[in-house]
Amino acid sequence: YVDRHYFHSLYFREPGGVLYELATAEPGFTVDGPVEELGTRLILPPFLEPRREQIAARLTPLPDPRARWPERTERSAVSARSAQAERSARSERSAQAELSELSELSEQAEHAERSEQAERSEHAEQAERSEQAERAAQAERSEPGDRVVQAEQAERPERATTASGAPS
Repeated sequence: YVDRHYFHSLYFREPGGVLYELATAEPGFTVDGPVEELGTRLILPPFLEPRREQIAARLTPLPDPRARWPERTERSAVSARSAQAERSARSERSAQAELSELSELSEQAEHAERSEQAERSEHAEQAERSEQAERAAQAERSEPGDRVVQAEQAERPERATTASGAPS
């Protein structure tokens, strides 16, 4: 799997070439702070921090819609922190379960791809056997004199020819 800081991803390509991404919902965007602070400042995953100035320079500032919201009471703030702690605990438990499920899905996809390849190989072998049977049937249906000529031709080594087609 790939750790994308805010979620974990597992990528696989199906035999037709389509790339799939399976991603977890956890750990989520609250790994950098509580829900109340989301959207109040630019938060980047660690791998983008070296480019912070470059990224920030390209962004258009937006007004904070929460500036017009009434102040929260202490009780609702405590409730929000408690909910955040509960989500974090649930996140830890479910992340392992989701990774296990993603690994299982990946294994199933790989198994399906191997099965499909084996089936294509079996079809190719079956087609080859059918062609051989058809050639054998044609040889049996041919005139006896034709079979003698064919046998003689099969026994003679091929002679090399020049560019003009004459024997060398």
